[in-house]
Amino acid sequence: MKSFILALALTITLPLQSHPSWGIAVDSKGDVYFVDVMHNDGTLWKYEVKTGKTTALITGHFHAHNMQITPGDVLYIGTQIWIDGEIMGDGHNYFFKYDIKTNKLDTLIYSENYERFFGGEALYDKGLNRVFFFHDGKLRAYNLDSEKSLILSNRVFDRKCTMILGQKGDLYISDAMHDNGTIWHYKNQMGVQKIADNLIDQNPKKPVYPEKRFQLFYGMAFTADQNLIYTENANRTVVELTGGMKKVLYQSPEKYHPTAVALYDEKYYIIEVGYLPGKGHVGPNLVVLEDDKIQRIKLGY
Repeated sequence: MKSFILALALTITLPLQSHPSWGIAVDSKGDVYFVDVMHNDGTLWKYEVKTGKTTALITGHFHAHNMQITPGDVLYIGTQIWIDGEIMGDGHNYFFKYDIKTNKLDTLIYSENYERFFGGEALYDKGLNRVFFFHDGKLRAYNLDSEKSLILSNRVFDRKCTMILGQKGDLYISDAMHDNGTIWHYKNQMGVQKIADNLIDQNPKKPVYPEKRFQLFYGMAFTADQNLIYTENANRTVVELTGGMKKVLYQSPEKYHPTAVALYDEKYYIIEVGYLPGKGHVGPNLVVLEDDKIQRIKLGY
């Protein structure tokens, strides 16, 4: 395994580029971690809630969208880096383990072939020691013991956006372009089944991006009652699914939309980004939602 030297602490002041990420996690101390492809070609950030200090833990060539945290304060993060001049479909794909307590980053998977492993978004299934990922719209898994991957479902997703693990190692997947926005459930031996549709408003008011192809899902999480939460940028909302009904928990102001959400100590931690005409991508902001109280923390531009 490879170890990496971590970048020095700094506050966000870097130029913006690219599209947003939707990975967020909160550790056992209540500190917030999030990935961000808009600064310095990819960065893993830490926000200390008590001090308000923002630190870059890993910076540069860290193009990560999603991440997860497991007991013991360990982060698992997939990255995908495509270098100009390479053949599309090759690229440099990694799956990392980052130990918060020791500040150590280890490489669990490296692949130059998307079919073997694609790091654009990946989730670790500890129970079976495998990593879920997508290629050609199909759900696949890379086995860390055999170092081989296989197709788990032949269903081809129209516009797979993000995925999250349930308590029993089952998987929830969002698809923005099928039946006006759907969420699917994957469970071993049962395949993929649709559990909700019509989740993205087809006539939203004041979306950040008017083009339908950019009106997407982003992060997902669970409430304390294990209801599914998702973020979407058509109506710029964080939504809870309960009993088949949609409940809006938060809506970003105009020109902004939420990307990531996590629940910790009865508080929702939300990452939101914006797009301002003439300026481009802005943010991120950290929104802390507790009951009816909203705290918006401007992390940088």
